Amino acid sequence: MEKTINDYQLHKRKRRIRKWISFAVAVFFLFVAINGVNIFIENRTKFIGAIPTSQIFANKNGKSFPINLAQGIDVKTTTFGNNFFVLIGENFNIYNIDGNLVRGKRIDYENAVTVANDKRVLVYEENGKKFSVQNVNKTVFESEVPGTILFALLSDDGYTAVLYQKNLNMATFLNVYDYVGNNIYNDYYENILVNGTFTENSKGLAGVFVKADTETFSTGIVQFDFEKKKKTVNQTTYSVFPYITESFNNKLFIAGANEAFYYKQNGSLSHKIQYTEKFLDYGFYNGYAVLALYDEKTLKYYLKILNPVDSEVVTIVLEKKPQKVSAKKTEIYVLTDTALSVYNYLGDKKRDITCDVVYDNFHITENALYLVGEKIIEKKSML
Repeated sequence: MEKTINDYQLHKRKRRIRKWISFAVAVFFLFVAINGVNIFIENRTKFIGAIPTSQIFANKNGKSFPINLAQGIDVKTTTFGNNFFVLIGENFNIYNIDGNLVRGKRIDYENAVTVANDKRVLVYEENGKKFSVQNVNKTVFESEVPGTILFALLSDDGYTAVLYQKNLNMATFLNVYDYVGNNIYNDYYENILVNGTFTENSKGLAGVFVKADTETFSTGIVQFDFEKKKKTVNQTTYSVFPYITESFNNKLFIAGANEAFYYKQNGSLSHKIQYTEKFLDYGFYNGYAVLALYDEKTLKYYLKILNPVDSEVVTIVLEKKPQKVSAKKTEIYVLTDTALSVYNYLGDKKRDITCDVVYDNFHITENALYLVGEKIIEKKSML
């Protein structure tokens, strides 16, 4: 399954880590723990307010697409399978492969965030308690946690992991739910987990933690094994705080501001890649990571394609700033303000899809391209 993160999400992740750093320093040197959770999760909100569905309307021809948006609306979108999911405030709509509206629902969540796999969408309340799993036809299950949600994960097999904190406790608590919503595993770790990923075909979870040690900060990986009901810790030190954690073939990929790491199945380091450019965005598919970077000295934008075998990097110089990057099975997609460019993993440009207006985001299903702009969402055929 592809993994992407947009500029807004990356900016929020950086701010979240910086705020936690400030708090951890205060804890270590001043021995106080005031508003720890709030400082850590403040400004992680990805979705703003509840927008009435009447502000989204179909085109005058009666078709679902294009969707015209009132000015200033904050729209979050994703796909699962060949379905398109649109979340605006406390309302979401689901459109099928033909672009027809098949389901809509109002969810009473503040700061709702979505995570999708091929068959369903996890919606959770960041800095809140509530979460639910949705498919095309219904709400599969919904529940709450006894704390404040930091982030939640949805595996390709349909398992759900919710990571949260209680009161001012610096520990991260973990609840795991199976395909139908049964709570199958509960655990915790003594430090804050900044991100994570499912491992072992949903039999485990790897989380990256950050903590203060003397005058420095250390990071590491904690592995939760759902079947053996235990956790193991791999203490390590990164030169940067990790933004990304991905798994593939029971291995791990972790990347931060200027370093990326590939770990073997036994937990040992396979290889690492360093870069000096500013981290903007990324796409990930089956061990291949595509990093969008900006060189502040040369004022140039780059794509760097990393592979799971060795430290060899394929570099592509981009003419314009990448708005979003996505990695698929055989192709890499890069959105700029004028086009959606398609590359292969050797770095060769295959084609450009011209954009008539400026789009901020895009999604690709088996036969459709969805382009998301400030005032419009368009659907185009990829056949």
